Amino acid sequence: MTLVDTDVWIDCLRSIPAAMAWMRENRSEECTVPSIVAMELVAGCQNQVELVKTQKFLSTFEILWPETTESVLALDLLAKYKLSFGIGIPDCMIAAMALTRRVPLYSFNVKHFQSIPGLVLKQPYSKRVRLNLPPCPQKPSFATNPDLEIPGFFLNRNADQSQMELGV
Repeated sequence: MTLVDTDVWIDCLRSIPAAMAWMRENRSEECTVPSIVAMELVAGCQNQVELVKTQKFLSTFEILWPETTESVLALDLLAKYKLSFGIGIPDCMIAAMALTRRVPLYSFNVKHFQSIPGLVLKQPYSKRVRLNLPPCPQKPSFATNPDLEIPGFFLNRNADQSQMELGV
């Protein structure tokens, strides 16, 4: 069993190619939806068409409901990490469910989940692929190209190049 966070399911609902490929590759794994994630997905619907699509999608997966011990752990995680890492109630509940069930959590939310000891966090596919971005090109820099121009900005150098000004 694996738990899948809201961000990954949103990619699936949006038919992001990388998410769809990941889903096909992991058909044999039992991917489950924490109840709080199901609620987040429903809460994100903007109209009746999205709501029907989301409910149909969710009906194909097992929805996991938290046990009392998981709710207690979620409260402990919230008290411990809310102020230092900004983690909220839904993420604490998801983390608590993954920890107590000893299953990995698939999510891109590294910021909040990385702080929780013992949580096995996995990113299901590359973020660049997720965002449909091309591979990183060689970035030009002032060090390699002193005449580099940035639209809307100009760089003034004096003859000895000991001073530079950035103007708009």
